Amino acid sequence: MMGKSKFGILKNILKEMKAFTLFFQKDNQLTEIVKKIEANKIFYPLIAKPNLGQRGTGVEKINNEQELIQYLKNNKGDLLILEYINFSIELGIFYYRFPDQDKGTISSIVKKISLK
Repeated sequence: MMGKSKFGILKNILKEMKAFTLFFQKDNQLTEIVKKIEANKIFYPLIAKPNLGQRGTGVEKINNEQELIQYLKNNKGDLLILEYINFSIELGIFYYRFPDQDKGTISSIVKKISLK
């Protein structure tokens, strides 16, 4: 899944099963990003992450607009902004289904742990 659009993958997941997510192209300006965040009622803290990434690289909890400005200075690619959900653990579930099959398989469930 490295190098794949996270937003493209998220489109395939029911909205009840994921954090609300906004997509921004790399050329979006700060004012445009802030307006869209406010219009969609996403509040700080929030999560910022690159659309293309791997294993948590570039994922940050953003606590205020100043931190968002700094994040945007350091990350120049397409961006996802997600509502922050404060659960005690995060799990990753790997599910796959072959095109000729009606049902897929869950091949693994992992507890996510920050690499920091």
